Amino acid sequence: MIFTIDSAHAGERLDVFLAREGDVTRSRAGALIREGAARVNGSVPRGFLREKGALA
Repeated sequence: MIFTIDSAHAGERLDVFLAREGDVTRSRAGALIREGAARVNGSVPRGFLREKGALA
């Protein structure tokens, strides 16, 4: 899945965004981030970023 974060969600924690938009629990979203399954602007994030841009 690819999500594009618009200005309404800019600055939101990545795990919170993925939990809501990806229909997973926040714990699962955190695990996906730690496993490298989530990318922000093409790169694996370090931690639960507050970032603008596209995520895959």
